[in-house]
Amino acid sequence: MPDQFVNSTKMIANRTLIGHKCDHVIKAYAELAGISLREALDVFYKSNLYSEITGGISDMHCRSDGYLAEELLLEVNHAKYNGGTPSVTNRNN
Repeated sequence: MPDQFVNSTKMIANRTLIGHKCDHVIKAYAELAGISLREALDVFYKSNLYSEITGGISDMHCRSDGYLAEELLLEVNHAKYNGGTPSVTNRNN
């Protein structure tokens, strides 16, 4: 299998595909939140969602860009409500 790897019981997505997914989610989030791409990029890379996508958690990379942008918005709003930033909401769990 070129560019896809099987690691015992799970399939790990191609890094290029993950990169494209992140790009699309950042663009969708910027539009949804009404912020610049630079701001969206900063929020995304500090988020739990980024860790979940790149870590292969729950096959998040298989979800639609719009769904993931909404998840990121929920994460940011949750962090604001709890007085933090996305990067400090359960990052180590």
